[in-house]
Amino acid sequence: MGSENLPKPWSPFVLDLTGDGEVTISDLTRWAAEAFFLPGDWSIWALARYAPGLARFLELDADAYGGVISGFVSAFSWLALLLGIIIVYQSIRRFDDALTMRVRQAYVEGRRRARIAWAGLRYRLRSGKPAVPEPQIEFSETLELAPAQLKVLRAALDVEPPYALAVGEIASEIGVSRREAERLLEGLIELELLSTAFGGGDGESAYTITPSGRAYLIFKQLAPRS
Repeated sequence: MGSENLPKPWSPFVLDLTGDGEVTISDLTRWAAEAFFLPGDWSIWALARYAPGLARFLELDADAYGGVISGFVSAFSWLALLLGIIIVYQSIRRFDDALTMRVRQAYVEGRRRARIAWAGLRYRLRSGKPAVPEPQIEFSETLELAPAQLKVLRAALDVEPPYALAVGEIASEIGVSRREAERLLEGLIELELLSTAFGGGDGESAYTITPSGRAYLIFKQLAPRS
């Protein structure tokens, strides 16, 4: 039989491999074996169908189905598929983490803007005059930051504009995990002691200290007034 006339290999849609008209455990055992050799067998068939000269040179015919060459091609194909699935999964995880971070930042920024708008509206309702924004920095005596938050704030103080610290840099600077650093940053942003700025590595958000954050460190005598 010419290599170009090779019969098609087994199809995964054929479950009755013993030909007894019923699907039994013997069929399932053979199904697993045939499934492993599926990529290699179909590669041999495609080579014989579309490149018969090369198939004849390599002496590939129906006897090569389930053989050494088919097994090698099949093992490589399944390994490549597994690596592809892992790469796709990791890409989805990274995208999900980045999207979650963007949503969280948008939520925090939205809350901050809403508080500012509400404070301006209350001022106008009470005074009957247009609100004139004035930079005011007030600290309650009860406002106390955790030691880790103070470390983040002091790390951000050492970075002068236009530079900013990324999440990974902050985590490395204060010796915590990336997730813990994100939690600390979220709390400081809600207190308006830090602000976000795009410009970190790989397009991630970076963080800079706000005038309120700098004033807080001065207030706590943790930074020079200059």
